[in-house]
Amino acid sequence: MARFILLCIALTFAGASSASRYNELYNWVSGKASPGFPQPDDSGPLDVDMRLTKLDIVGVDSANNLVTLIARRRVLWADRDLAFDEATYNVSCVYAAATNIWTPDSTFYNSAGQEQVLNREVIVFAGGELLEIARVKVSINCDVSGVNTYTGATCHLQLGSYGLGNELFHLREPKDNWTFHLESAFNGASPYELLSGDVSKSVEPYASGDPEQFYYDALTFTFSFRRKWGGQ
Repeated sequence: MARFILLCIALTFAGASSASRYNELYNWVSGKASPGFPQPDDSGPLDVDMRLTKLDIVGVDSANNLVTLIARRRVLWADRDLAFDEATYNVSCVYAAATNIWTPDSTFYNSAGQEQVLNREVIVFAGGELLEIARVKVSINCDVSGVNTYTGATCHLQLGSYGLGNELFHLREPKDNWTFHLESAFNGASPYELLSGDVSKSVEPYASGDPEQFYYDALTFTFSFRRKWGGQ
């Protein structure tokens, strides 16, 4: 996906006329975009690719078993009403105002407090695919008693869209390449290093007293980490 973003930038700034067409496309997308849920034409659930591409551990509260981290969240879906002709505008994608367009309700179910979105952008591709990229700071409860050991501590992040059940919102099954990036102990400013990462999908029931039970999709990201040797 990074390759397509770079291509988009390269085409966008190829010249004055390209910049003008890009502005025209931006205005068209802004006028066409809707804050409403983009129900697929077949009335089936919206197919969503939701991943975490990187985690940074920024704080550990051992007394309260609390871990604070920054997650790079990547969400891909489609709204075919926003498809455009790439040749007409000489660009492959356009950045959209995230406040004016519907985006999936991406929620960390097991957060221990308010999530903080540090930065966020939405990109619309020619075929009507949309990509949301965000950096989110979140705290979770986790047993961190092993954080100063060789094997480290293991925590879980559960991610999905609690507000939309799986009849409307379908999360894709994780693949082998969905594990997030692990940095060397010598990289990054954090005193902690990630040892492993894995992701699995589950279908969870809503709490309900109704005769019919409803469900929602969830992704659980499991990661192990420890304090770097010599970390303060």
